[in-house]
Amino acid sequence: MKKSTARILAAIALVAFGFALARLIPPPLAAQGPTEKPLASGVVRADDAVPTRGSWGEWRRYFRGETHGTKDMVVLVVTLKSGEAPHPPHQHAEEEFMILADGTGTWTLDGKEIAAKKGDVLYAAPWTTHGLKNTSDAPLT
Repeated sequence: MKKSTARILAAIALVAFGFALARLIPPPLAAQGPTEKPLASGVVRADDAVPTRGSWGEWRRYFRGETHGTKDMVVLVVTLKSGEAPHPPHQHAEEEFMILADGTGTWTLDGKEIAAKKGDVLYAAPWTTHGLKNTSDAPLT
């Protein structure tokens, strides 16, 4: 498997920067109502992911909507510029996983700051304060 493909696959598993961030992303038509069907199985190519850009960097949305296990699941790949975070540490009712596919930075988890390294996976239980900031000179994915 190519190194870039492995990075993309690892980054795809990044599940949102939480409900607060997810609320900023318009849902696809198939996920707008509470009576809609859960997301169907599928593949989203990197070129087809929906981009959102800010001064902090970019995220690309691969999936958003109700699944068989949750009401609002979001899968993003986020690239942060040097010294940036997409928003301050936050908390919400939904669980969140973040995978650091490339780069270094600082995790915030439950009031503690922890060095963030390539290959790390963060899990934030509901209402646990969490976040990520790029503290390096290179982009973080």
